[in-house]
Formats: sequence, C-alpha cells, structure tokens
Amino acid sequence: MKLLKRFRQDVDARMWIRAAVIACLMTAEAYKFRALLAAELLFGMAFLVVVLLGAVFYFAGDVAERGLALTEAGLHAVAPRVRRTYRELEEIARKWSENARAVHAHK
Repeated sequence: MKLLKRFRQDVDARMWIRAAVIACLMTAEAYKFRALLAAELLFGMAFLVVVLLGAVFYFAGDVAERGLALTEAGLHAVAPRVRRTYRELEEIARKWSENARAVHAHK
C-alpha cells in the first residue's frame, strides 16, 4: 500500500513538473510570438514609409521632367520672337548711339 501511495505521489509530482515545464515553454513561445509580431509590424511600417517616400520622389521627378519638357516646347515657340525683338533693340540702340555721337560732334 505504501509503495502504491509513494508511486502515486511520484506520478503526481512528475505530472506537475511536466505541466510547469510545458507552461513555461508555452509562455516563452507566446512571448517570442508577440516579439516577432511586434518586430514584423515595425518593419512593415518602416517599409511603408520608404515606399511612400519613393513614390513621392518618383512623382516629383516625373512632374519636374514634364515641366522641363513643356518649358523646352515653350522656348522653341518663343525663341524666334525673342531673336527678332533683340535685333530690333540692337537697331534702336545703334541708332541712338549714332545720334548721340552726332550731337556731341556738333557741340
């Protein structure tokens, strides 16, 4: 009888030890899972920020490139008029300069 009682106590003690070990392992695994989940969420947020910054820079570059293309087209359209106006201004300045010399020469 004592042997059976002692065996039963050993089995109960082993069962509690096993249960405690399993509980510790489950707690550790739950902690690891939460830590991994938190790390993955932080990584995901950082990745989202990088992707958004990349998209902003891409679209800003695209807008700038289109703006430069429009500017170039505008310059090609305006260049003949600017050249003609510049020649007219040179002619006016030349006449004014000749007129000023003539006035000084008569004095």
